[in-house]
Amino acid sequence: MGPCYCDFIRLINFKIMIFKTSDSIMVNSSIEKVSTIIKNISNWPEIFPPCKKIEILQQNDKYTKFYLTAVSRGITNRWLSEQVILEHDKLIKFRQIESSWPLSFMQGEWELQKFKDQTLITMNHRFGIKGTILFQYVIGIIIKKFFVDKNTRLELQAIANFFQ
Repeated sequence: MGPCYCDFIRLINFKIMIFKTSDSIMVNSSIEKVSTIIKNISNWPEIFPPCKKIEILQQNDKYTKFYLTAVSRGITNRWLSEQVILEHDKLIKFRQIESSWPLSFMQGEWELQKFKDQTLITMNHRFGIKGTILFQYVIGIIIKKFFVDKNTRLELQAIANFFQ
């Protein structure tokens, strides 16, 4: 697993802070097989440790709208998300349509790159926090470090383990 890159705070009109994370892992599998795991949202509870339940509301070849229930550090959250498949399954974007408090938004993407017979998976997140600037700053750092970064690493490692 690669190091976690964090360009972690950028101010927009001094009203909302955007926190960014990115982490990567090299997997011993093809892009096609890796993208199948990511796209098959109904199987996430069996593959990704934090994910406990998926309720698919709408789905076609390139789009899925779903409720996701996850548990991280003993805290259960549920949110409405969507996933869009782009660039021949090499870019999979996601966005929370309805985020759980204290998030004001969460979005990101899975990027897949081929390296010989392996695939580099990069998972990026961008999110904001509701509240005052001080609250956003403090809570944003906590959520980034103890929830988003932790869960991203767990998900990437789960995919790598799946292909071992």
